[in-house]
Amino acid sequence: MEQADKAAENTPKKVPYWRRVGISIEQVTNRSKGADFGQSWLVIIPTKVTGNGRIRKQFKTYSKALNYAEGKADLARASGKRAFVLNDGQREDAAEALRILGGLQLSLTEAATLARRHLTPEGGDITLRALVDRILREKERENLRPASVQSIRFYMGRIADQLGEERLVKTVARDELRHWFDTLEDTGASDRYLKNHIRYTQQFFNYAVQHGYRADNPAAIIRPPRIEWKTPAILTVGEAKRLLCTAMLPEFKELLPATVLQLFCGGLRSAEVERLDWRDIDLENKKLEVLPATGKNRRDGDWRTPVIPDNAIEFLFLHPNRKGPVAPGRFPFKQTAMHKAAGFKKWEITHDNAKRHSFGSYGCKLHGKEWVEDQMGHNTGATFLKFYRNARVTKQDAEQYFDIRPANLEKDTVGEIVAIAKGA
Repeated sequence: MEQADKAAENTPKKVPYWRRVGISIEQVTNRSKGADFGQSWLVIIPTKVTGNGRIRKQFKTYSKALNYAEGKADLARASGKRAFVLNDGQREDAAEALRILGGLQLSLTEAATLARRHLTPEGGDITLRALVDRILREKERENLRPASVQSIRFYMGRIADQLGEERLVKTVARDELRHWFDTLEDTGASDRYLKNHIRYTQQFFNYAVQHGYRADNPAAIIRPPRIEWKTPAILTVGEAKRLLCTAMLPEFKELLPATVLQLFCGGLRSAEVERLDWRDIDLENKKLEVLPATGKNRRDGDWRTPVIPDNAIEFLFLHPNRKGPVAPGRFPFKQTAMHKAAGFKKWEITHDNAKRHSFGSYGCKLHGKEWVEDQMGHNTGATFLKFYRNARVTKQDAEQYFDIRPANLEKDTVGEIVAIAKGA
């Protein structure tokens, strides 16, 4: 028995692992402003364990200090110095983050990468107003039509006006865009107006994504309202005559060439007529040259040479000055006044593009689909079928339409015809 006790006394006690790695626990006296107020236990974890500086942490009881020392030692044994990359608060935060990510199949690394993309976009920070201005400068350098630039300026400018000019592009959320569009709808905005707002907003944020100013497009899945298709308005033969009669009045006679060309030649758009010059009109060979600079798709080389029919030639020869621009200055405003004088009080609503649609519909009945597509510069049958094949138009209607001449207008306009002819 005595030998066993002596053997136990001589057997060295096993040093705990936390001590073997160099962690120590010391009892210290707490002092403040020169006064002692009890004792606590200080745990010191050396740099050789953490790899990133010494850790000192105090506890009120030895048991808590021991638990902490053993826990850190076990952590160091399992993970090495990586165990000390995070402090206790960061580990707790990581645990909470993993709880939040539960079910999303995302690691903390993947979540952090995703957050970084949203919070620090590759292109850097930019305000809504600055991005609007950048897009406008690019579009102006592309030499877009003024009307196209104006639409971009208005609709994209509204994004900055609504959400805040100094607001960072990366901070805009989908829900606030939805709320804005819902408010527009509630205040009675038309479906077309609302659709344009959504379309330009989607284009705005697409640009932001493409140039690295944000990670996603918050407007991408917002569905614009569906606009119900309406039968395109075309002018009856009587309405076309009424419009020409009005264009031959002294106060509107400068609009006669543009009106005649829109009704009978190539389905010209108002913007195209506004860019035409009399040098583009060959009355002798009955041809009109619509150059790429004149047509809608000038950057795509849209170039066509519509025929000028005989009845249109007769009207054009009545115009006294066949030099310079075909359309007068302030053409849109003067044209609106002429439409009202002809009895079309709300032309933009009731007869928008009616001259162009009339040419296409009557031309189809008289010459066929291929001829109309060639004259109007269309390259898709879908567009033709949607706008220019009016089933109510007959071949007889078409013959009468393309036979409207100065001589067969209403009798009360004969005096005006003579007056214009004398001035030619």
